Amino acid sequence: MPRLFVALPVPPESADRLLEFRTSLPGVRWLAPQSLHLTLRFLGKVDSASLPEIDEALHEIRQPPVPVQCVGLDMYQGADRRPRAIVRAVENQVNLAGLHRAVEQALRAFDSTGRRRFKPHVTLARINRSARRSRLQYCLDGAGLLEPVTWLAEGFSLYSSHLGREGAVYTAEATYPLRVR
Repeated sequence: MPRLFVALPVPPESADRLLEFRTSLPGVRWLAPQSLHLTLRFLGKVDSASLPEIDEALHEIRQPPVPVQCVGLDMYQGADRRPRAIVRAVENQVNLAGLHRAVEQALRAFDSTGRRRFKPHVTLARINRSARRSRLQYCLDGAGLLEPVTWLAEGFSLYSSHLGREGAVYTAEATYPLRVR
């Protein structure tokens, strides 16, 4: 059973800009530029027999292209309050919220993970247990006021995620254009 999620891919030039401030930090693994994405919906493990229906449901989505603007830098924590990821926050503009709702509605029959509050972001790095919170915060504060990074998302993708020794490998299984008709 593949692990699936739906996301907006980050274009290469935007990915490079999002990662330009990265620095060497113990316990931090920066993602490769081609791995950056903005998750719209995580589905988790899905029965392969459902893939044609998921593909059809996503093909039916009619939404306009989405302007994406990455603004602040932040750390996301797990339930245990330990830092898990370094992220760039994304402004939840009207078109992005509309696309998120459309994806949620299209996939509700295939979802086994439950609904989560939508906090749009792009994960830049994963943080392991050896990282020191104070050092991470110092480096994030030192990043200063980063320039916003913007792009126009003209499509979204259904990704599979395969966990390996070096972290997750994401593969775009299908891509869907954003269009009104």
